[in-house]
Amino acid sequence: MSVTPILPVEKCARSIVKSACRGDKYLTEPLWFKTFFIYVLFFPEVVDWFQHWFLIPGPGKPTTETPSKILLDLTGLQKYVYPESLLSPHIKVD
Repeated sequence: MSVTPILPVEKCARSIVKSACRGDKYLTEPLWFKTFFIYVLFFPEVVDWFQHWFLIPGPGKPTTETPSKILLDLTGLQKYVYPESLLSPHIKVD
């Protein structure tokens, strides 16, 4: 997994229902992701370069060696970026 935020199912479902009830055509969750649309609009090459560098491993490297994954492992940000259910070593069967 990389730095891309992962939300719990309950929060996603709640956001989808609220958005549908309001009649929204689009839903962006988490809200701070909307700032990336501005960057994509004005600086598409920079965003493309950043994604390629940060989220894609080098040639012949496994996906566990992306810079974003290494950053998560070194800083311990996993506790704050991922829900607890994802951090559990046990497989969920519910």
